Amino acid sequence: MQRHHRWRSLCLSVPLVLVLSASAAWSDTQVLYREFILSGGLYNGDFDLMRSHPQTSAGIDWLYKFSGEGGDWATAGLQARVYFDPEHDRLDPDLMSLWFSLRGDQGRANWQVGKFEIPYGLEPVLDTHGTLLQSNGHHNIGDLWSWGTAMHGQLDAVDYRLALLTGDFSEQLPQRSNDSWLLAGRVGSPRGGDGDAWGISLAAGRVVPGSHGEYVPRNDPHEEHDGMSLTSGGLPEAMDILRIGGDYTRWDGETTWYAEGSVGTDDGDLMGSLWLRWEYQPLRHERWTWALQGERVWRSPDLQDDFIELSGQASYRINPALTARLLAGYAFDTITGDPEERLLFQLYYFGL
Repeated sequence: MQRHHRWRSLCLSVPLVLVLSASAAWSDTQVLYREFILSGGLYNGDFDLMRSHPQTSAGIDWLYKFSGEGGDWATAGLQARVYFDPEHDRLDPDLMSLWFSLRGDQGRANWQVGKFEIPYGLEPVLDTHGTLLQSNGHHNIGDLWSWGTAMHGQLDAVDYRLALLTGDFSEQLPQRSNDSWLLAGRVGSPRGGDGDAWGISLAAGRVVPGSHGEYVPRNDPHEEHDGMSLTSGGLPEAMDILRIGGDYTRWDGETTWYAEGSVGTDDGDLMGSLWLRWEYQPLRHERWTWALQGERVWRSPDLQDDFIELSGQASYRINPALTARLLAGYAFDTITGDPEERLLFQLYYFGL
């Protein structure tokens, strides 16, 4: 999930953080987690075709619940980190999410505003921002988070979330100059941890890719924005997208199966994606988790995102807060024929 942002974006976000933090005196529950990622690996080429695994970084995950006599009535959240960019030998900030949510009708109709996960597919359910194995979110929509507002809730038979977003993935703070927008939503069965769960998603809008987002033209994928159609401000031009997707999860004892598929268009050109994952956690050795994952993305020959990817991962939970992961992956660009092999290692800390 590499993204390069200017420091001014982080500075501009500080007032928003202070506004939420100032409310601490009226909150009954506050949790602050620390996140540290040590990540590295080997590639057989100069360019990471998948462009999505997390880099070495340090960050926080803050959750805040406002309570009254009737229980929780609002929640605020913040996910932010600073990661080390070895290519340019610098530290880059990453404001992943910053949001405020009001609870309504006993959780059936909640309102959310800020920057949060795009409600499409399994990514909001799995939250893969810190893991080596990624969902289909980056390669499908182009990013995992966006600024906007949403309605969501838990009904008797389904959970739902509908969001109107800026669709501008090029900056950490919302922009008004790129004429972008994104309408995204998902409805699915409640996820109880046994049996089956399903979901149906829809996304439509005009999105602006980030500097390391998807849809990279083939002219020179090694340079940020080189060869891309740029606006007068030097940012990538917006792209019209349409997506219709479905996802499925099955829990079967020690094994979990995930599947997600999408069809749609990018500026009128047909696209499609298929993503599958198998996870196995043996009860006798529950610290271990084994996973296999495959992904196939079909796109226009003018874009860098038509490939097949296969990955296997071994994960070992050293203690409740520290996990070690090893991933071996293979990707094949179906148009140029360029293969990529990678071996990645990660130490992931997430704790109080």
